[in-house]
Amino acid sequence: MNEVISIIDKVQDAIKAAGMDPDKLFKFPRFVVSGDQSSGKSSVIEGIVGHHFLPRGTGFVTRRPIVLRLVRVPLNDPRRSKEIGHKEWAKFGHRREIFTDFQAIHDEIVSEFQKVDGPNISEEEIILTIYSHKVVDVSLVDLPGFIRLHLEGQEKTLRTRIENLVYSYIEKDNTLILAVSSANTDIQNSGALSWAKEVDPNGNRTLALFTKLDNMGKGESAKDRLIGKGVQAKLGIIGVVNRSQEEVDRRQSVEECIADEAEFFRRHHPELSNTGVPFLRTALNKILIEHILRSLPSVELALQKIIEDKEGQLGDFADGNTDKTSKLVEVLREFEGELRADITGGYRRVQIQYESTGARINKILYKELRDRLTAIDPLKSLTEEEMRIAHENTRGYQNELNVGSDGFRVILRDRIRLLEGPCLDTIKDVSMEMKRATMECRFLNEQKSRFPVLVDGINAIFLNHLNDRLKPTEKFVTDMVDIECASVNFDNTDFLSSKNQLTKPFMDLQKAYITDKQSQPSKPNPVQNGLSKLEVSARRFGRSQFHINTDVVPVAHEEFSPNSSPELDINANERKASFSSQNSDNEKLRYFSELVGIYFDVVRKKLLDSVPKIIGKLLIEDFLDGKAGIGRHLVLRLNNAEELLKENEDTKMAREKLENELQTFKLALEAITDVKSSKSRR
Repeated sequence: MNEVISIIDKVQDAIKAAGMDPDKLFKFPRFVVSGDQSSGKSSVIEGIVGHHFLPRGTGFVTRRPIVLRLVRVPLNDPRRSKEIGHKEWAKFGHRREIFTDFQAIHDEIVSEFQKVDGPNISEEEIILTIYSHKVVDVSLVDLPGFIRLHLEGQEKTLRTRIENLVYSYIEKDNTLILAVSSANTDIQNSGALSWAKEVDPNGNRTLALFTKLDNMGKGESAKDRLIGKGVQAKLGIIGVVNRSQEEVDRRQSVEECIADEAEFFRRHHPELSNTGVPFLRTALNKILIEHILRSLPSVELALQKIIEDKEGQLGDFADGNTDKTSKLVEVLREFEGELRADITGGYRRVQIQYESTGARINKILYKELRDRLTAIDPLKSLTEEEMRIAHENTRGYQNELNVGSDGFRVILRDRIRLLEGPCLDTIKDVSMEMKRATMECRFLNEQKSRFPVLVDGINAIFLNHLNDRLKPTEKFVTDMVDIECASVNFDNTDFLSSKNQLTKPFMDLQKAYITDKQSQPSKPNPVQNGLSKLEVSARRFGRSQFHINTDVVPVAHEEFSPNSSPELDINANERKASFSSQNSDNEKLRYFSELVGIYFDVVRKKLLDSVPKIIGKLLIEDFLDGKAGIGRHLVLRLNNAEELLKENEDTKMAREKLENELQTFKLALEAITDVKSSKSRR
């Protein structure tokens, strides 16, 4: 059963090495030694160990907690190396060296104490493990002693700081309190017993130890102390005889002191069995083992949970024993799955903390594209002169009643070309979102610290593959715009419907020009009538009006005075003919511009419907799926698993550290299980 103590110590070390606090994970029982200054704590601990190694002196000495672990190692134990032989040895938690000289151990402790500024204390523990065939397995913590008065140079808060430090140890339910008091002083003044009663009023965790039983005054009875009068200590009461100053001065060995102690109790208190350092050693060992065994079920459960967590962490690493090809395929599939979910959606992996790539692409395709295309006014940059030249150049030397188709196509081609840029910008925006999906991919970012070569390879192939899909998508949209520019479908139902609404007022106007009727002052001007109808019809489509100089358009028919000369009448007729011709051309141009706007709307509507479909199929779906989908592409291109899954040094060290920790926990769990089994067989 003794080995369970050393097992618990190893588990605590492993937990601390892993950066965790063992006290928060387990309720490890351990003895904490508390007592007044000069109560004999050091002599008691040295008696338990069997060697002089603790610093001594007057006043305040212990400046840091000393976690002392005693491990029994028989002379034939395989843990003994050839260099050690039959010697005892020790290890400090902060040093790698093995100490076999207890004077060197003493000097190292003094050196650590001196690192504390001035006559103060530090909460930083000194961990010391001693291996010997003379000790019993036990773990205890030596703390600074309580002080009554401050010495010169000591901080006024030192007493409070010591009390707070001791309290932080003994308040825990898993702490067993070894309360050391001088038998030759009033127990009411014992700081150790007072503080033990404060945190353990029923004494369930307290073991009282009275020292200096050989120095009690007249009228004082050692028996009264050891039978427990006025002391709450259910773990027991033990009495010992500390070394005298004379024995210290002549450097009497601990074994000799223990022999003298035994002789003292044999002569003066043969009736008392709870006395002496050997009895104390056994009691500490027995009590500690009992409490540890009592806590084993909870420790076992906690270890199982830690092992499960460590195995999960280790599963994220690839090592030499892992099938790297399978690991590679697993990584690629996980990346593809997360990427697909981010772009195409799906309730299984939906996020509510931030907007997904698919949601952002949806806005680009169905809101931003519409905003871009509807913001284009096909007639805004079209001047009257450009319209006139296009119309006249395509008409040649002949007059036409209506607008020529060739002129219409020339103007329309340039207007439709305005739609190409926003469509291509939309494609680029979608591709940028897909690139960002890779940059922000949670899974890839997690893998990058472990497999930087693989992640860089995935990113490179992703970008190349995306660029490969980008080109045919852009070409498809460009070809579609080219087709619309090259061929005008005058039979398009949307175009015909809108054109018919616009044509009737224009034809009425043309008829007025052809008949060239004499307008009466009392009657409306047919030219003005025609303009008004055409404008109303054009405004029906909601586009901006094409600006044509209408200063030449008469608002009423010319009036002639009776005294007008014939020459004036002739000029008036010529001017009238000129007005009619100019108004006819102007209204043709206005009609021409409105037809351009109508057909432009038809093409814009087609692109608003088709471009999202083209991007969805060629850029997104073909990228994710199909014969050249990203998943298949990655598997075919990334086939050197050994090189791709090569860990960086930091990852390798982290994995190896995790493996070592896991092995330690597994061995500890196995040992604890064996101890439980052994206990049940008894």
